[in-house]
Amino acid sequence: ACERARQWVGATLLLERMRQSGVRRNSESFAIAMRALSRSGKWRRALELFADMPSMGIAYDEKTFAAAMSACQQGNRQTMQWVREKMEDEGRESGRNADNDDELRR
Repeated sequence: ACERARQWVGATLLLERMRQSGVRRNSESFAIAMRALSRSGKWRRALELFADMPSMGIAYDEKTFAAAMSACQQGNRQTMQWVREKMEDEGRESGRNADNDDELRR
């Protein structure tokens, strides 16, 4: 619900409350928060969450990569390349296609 309503404050507070309460956060909870942030124009904060995931013991997955790439669409080509490198480091396909490559050249 937070994601669809672009309630980035609620989404990030929920992540923090989960941590404080000892509730295990997972990649899905991070992806939701990242999408809410991105859709609210807070793409940098979404990428910060993405970058912090490994240090919190949360593995990247397709949903978090997609949320990070979505945030990059609001950012710039360097951030998109950074996410692609993370995907490749994890042994995942970067989803490159002609449209994405055009984005990187802009």
